[in-house]
Amino acid sequence: MRPLIIAHRGASHLAPENTLTAFRLAKTLGADGFECDVQITRDRHLVVAHDYLTDLKTGVHGNIPDMDFDDLRQLDFGKWKSPEFAGEKIPTLEEVLEVAQDFKMVHIELKPYFDRDEEIVDRVIDAVLDAGLEEKAVLTSFEYGTLRRVKERMPQMATCAMTLSPESQLIQPATFWEKLGLKKTDPLVEKLSSPQALSEAAALLEDPSSLDEENSVLIYYLKDRLDFLYSIFPGMNLAEILQQYYYQTDFVNYVAEQLREAGTIRSRKMFGEYGLYCDDVFFAVICDDQFFVKVTPQGEAAFPDLPKAPPYEGAKDSFLVEDVENRKLMTELTRITCEALKSKPQKTGRK
Repeated sequence: MRPLIIAHRGASHLAPENTLTAFRLAKTLGADGFECDVQITRDRHLVVAHDYLTDLKTGVHGNIPDMDFDDLRQLDFGKWKSPEFAGEKIPTLEEVLEVAQDFKMVHIELKPYFDRDEEIVDRVIDAVLDAGLEEKAVLTSFEYGTLRRVKERMPQMATCAMTLSPESQLIQPATFWEKLGLKKTDPLVEKLSSPQALSEAAALLEDPSSLDEENSVLIYYLKDRLDFLYSIFPGMNLAEILQQYYYQTDFVNYVAEQLREAGTIRSRKMFGEYGLYCDDVFFAVICDDQFFVKVTPQGEAAFPDLPKAPPYEGAKDSFLVEDVENRKLMTELTRITCEALKSKPQKTGRK
């Protein structure tokens, strides 16, 4: 079974985001569902828009939570994308949920605003129930307290925890996910609580493509509870995303992964830091999550502009490789360095 394809803010690459036109176009393009963002206006209407400020999308300054609905409805939320969308109005959540009837799923991101956190949870749940979409709706948020409120109000409502900091938020102990309404015995909790198991989760899924090429956001449906991952990694499939999460939690593993084409990489803990070996040649150290490579004449000739610094106080200068995402540079430098070190005459003891 393939993952569901969810159009981020509708078909937002082709139409103005979070508009009825974008959501309807997503259906035409074959999306299984769509994601939208909901806010509360000053006079307590639920409207669908991502940005709090109206400036970028309408050219008129305003803050949605501090504006009345009738004033918002006078603004043009479509012309910014293209003249053909001129006159597009900000939709209400009720209007959007009517469109969602034709989809398998709708993700609703709750946009809390100061004293309206509890109100937005209650109002959105009521709107979902009124629309009869409780089996299709997933309430999402970056604010985990908001999700906890959802579970307190309606435990059976599906929720989705979003993160922009995977290394600190995605991999959490089981007790963390349990607070958000997950059972401790849920197999997904074990997977998300174990970095080593993340890659296994990827094997459960195929690689969908995104309808949203501009933002490149995919929502992956993993199981049937709080079981969604949002990714904001352009062009990456789920397996790559999960690997990214894993390696970002451990800089040593990440560097080793980046160097896999250079040879067999292994690490060894040394005085609280790590030494790196490529095909059993000691060539680099990792200190304070920085990657240092031994300096050789061959390396200096190939990379004359690469900065140098001592990995720790009293040590000789090494190449400081700051761009660890540049796999080509790291691989080439490692190969050159190891070849130079292997050809270097070995020191012999005194006779």
